[in-house]
Amino acid sequence: MEHMKMVAFDEIRDNEYFWLYFLSTAFPLAIDVAEDINLNEFIDNNYDCESDASEWVDSFVQYTEEVMDESDGYVDEPNAISVSVENEEYIIEYHPGDTLYFQNGKMIASTGPEYEIHVITFEHFRHLTEKIDDFFKAILILPLVYVEQSEEGAAVHLRCT
Repeated sequence: MEHMKMVAFDEIRDNEYFWLYFLSTAFPLAIDVAEDINLNEFIDNNYDCESDASEWVDSFVQYTEEVMDESDGYVDEPNAISVSVENEEYIIEYHPGDTLYFQNGKMIASTGPEYEIHVITFEHFRHLTEKIDDFFKAILILPLVYVEQSEEGAAVHLRCT
């Protein structure tokens, strides 16, 4: 986490390419059972993820074959985005082969080979959403949340302002 390039939230907030990439990597198991389609298939079927989008993502995560082969998909100076809420700071680092999540400087989650992502309780996330000034910032930390079965109704009806 020492050598990263902080990307201003405003640079990605309205960037469709970023959000398509983010959703596909943050929620790889998302599925619409009624439609029998997963999120990646939905994105591929409804958005042009080739050419400009692919080039943007490759540049953002610094993808090269060399990085994948020699560094297992980790770059020395990854792009990162910070979300600060009250006394907590979440930093999300984007590598070609992994997305790493940090809370107050400590790595807490990963979407890569050591996939472990659901580390924040729904109740804590709910508390954070009351303090976050932008709905899209809440989305950045949403992949970290786990929802107990007894909380499903409340999670479905959660509104971020």
